[in-house]
Amino acid sequence: MRKTWWTAITVLSMLFGALCTQASDEERATITIAGDLCRVQFREIDREVKCSAIVPIMQGELKIPSGVHVITRASGEPSYEQVAPVLSALRDSGYVLRVGFIDVPHDGK
Repeated sequence: MRKTWWTAITVLSMLFGALCTQASDEERATITIAGDLCRVQFREIDREVKCSAIVPIMQGELKIPSGVHVITRASGEPSYEQVAPVLSALRDSGYVLRVGFIDVPHDGK
């Protein structure tokens, strides 16, 4: 069940990422969440950072301005507890996120 849910999230994030890439020429950053580490890609930047410190590093060290569209992806099977704080921190800091939600049937239960 958990694997099905994360597979669906991964497929949706790839679809949204592809649609967003084709939609406009606005600047984008891509964040790949892999457990406690996040990979940040923006212009020529390609760096792994601790997910818990992603916003301060993006704004300070990497100079990625708020307002930039962020495409998020999952690598492997990160837990909800690992993904949710990253998305909240990015959203609360002014980065633009498009997030979709899916309902997964519970096998008739």
